Amino acid sequence: LNVSSFVTACEKQHDKNFHCDGKHFFMDDVNVEIDDDKIILSNKCDEDETVEFNDNYELIVNGEKVDLNKRQQELVEEFYTLSFDLIEEAQKIGIEGAKIGVEGATLGLTAVANVLRLLSPDYSSDDFERDMEKKSKKLEKKAERLEKKAEKLEVIVDFLGDIRDELKETTPELRDLYWF
Repeated sequence: LNVSSFVTACEKQHDKNFHCDGKHFFMDDVNVEIDDDKIILSNKCDEDETVEFNDNYELIVNGEKVDLNKRQQELVEEFYTLSFDLIEEAQKIGIEGAKIGVEGATLGLTAVANVLRLLSPDYSSDDFERDMEKKSKKLEKKAERLEKKAEKLEVIVDFLGDIRDELKETTPELRDLYWF
């Protein structure tokens, strides 16, 4: 699963130190690996310290499955599910953003072509300005819609942080992991 668009969305939303190499991304003191069925967080300084969430909604800390109470189980399931929902939405936003970028480049080429049309007596600078304004407004509206979608991701990221905080508070195996 490619997480680069997820990371891009997160970079814009938070003041974290992010880096992505395709399958893994790194933020502050945490390495994050996302596969098709699990999320593995590890300490950047000690990769033997790990927290894993899997598709059975299990929490595995440092290779040991943690027995969870009902609330902890709900938190693990929410964290796992929302993480993958977030990635899916971020990928959609990344694709849409790329399309808007292509449209922006096309608009630039159209502007160059229309400048050449100014040599014609049938095309004035007012025509040029009107054409470019119309096309750029259309592109701006698409970018604004995309920005609103990205703002929704910020809410999910914040909620994931709240889930993580509650999980850490209620799970003794996580309390001593400063990086989680």
